[in-house]
This record gives sequence, C-alpha cells and structure tokens, in this order.
Amino acid sequence: MGAGAFGQVLKCIDMKDNGRMVAIKISKESKSETDNAEVESKILYRILNRDGPSHGLLKIYDSFFFRRHFLIVTEMMDLDLYTYSKLTGFRGMGKNPLRHVATQVLTGLLQLKKIGIIHCDLKPENILFTDPSHKTAKIIDFGSACTDFKNGFTYV
Repeated sequence: MGAGAFGQVLKCIDMKDNGRMVAIKISKESKSETDNAEVESKILYRILNRDGPSHGLLKIYDSFFFRRHFLIVTEMMDLDLYTYSKLTGFRGMGKNPLRHVATQVLTGLLQLKKIGIIHCDLKPENILFTDPSHKTAKIIDFGSACTDFKNGFTYV
C-alpha cells in the first residue's frame, strides 16, 4: 500500500480473527496527517458498507488512534502494478491477464461512481494485486479521494 500521508505501512498478523495477515497504515503524528487518515478511513468504511470486497476495492477491517497516530487496518495485498511491471522488465501482460485486471479496475471505478467517490490519485502504484498469483487486483489509497464532489484536503 502506498505511504502518501502515512509514515509507514506494516504487515502483521491480526490476533482477533484467526491469525489472518493484515496491513496497517500508520499516519504521521501531525494533526493534518491524522485528520487526512481519519477521512480516508471514513471513505473506506463507506466503500465497505456499500460495496463489500467484491468490486476491486480495498477492504478495511478497523481504524483507530494510537499514541497520536491514526492507524488503518486493511486486507493484506501483494505487489502494485508498477512494481510488477518493473520486475517483469516492463514487458507488459498477456492479453487475457490484462483484460482481467482492467475489468477489475473498471468495475471498482464504476462502484466508486455509484457511491459518489472520486479516487483523485489513480496510478499503477495504487492498483495492487491481492496475492502472488497476480490474477486479482484492487484499487487502494483513498487518501486523496473526494466524496460528493467535495474534498477535505488542501493539496488536491
């Protein structure tokens, strides 16, 4: 997951849910960074409540403040599309895998449109594969997203 306004992204085991692997985004300590992280969390919950995990969008599990940081716990993802392309020598993907990934991304964007969210930072680094097979991809990083054609950020 991209770091953006976040200090770091950790991988860890969720002890509450049978030891599944999760990712934890940790905001920087400043008020503006924690405010932005909290807004991103609200957007992810809005997606979850309207979408569920089936439409190519990142799934949130939890979010909370801890020692002046805001943390967002999400499903664990694999490589982003840019890193995958770099590792494969920028040779591209075959037609069928590319069609599958493009369909997932476009389905995610359609779902965002239906629930009134504009991503505002869609790029290969914000499209991640869900696992090492690189067959399923999801859109991540809603830290710059706008809802209902309004944004809460000064840098968008």
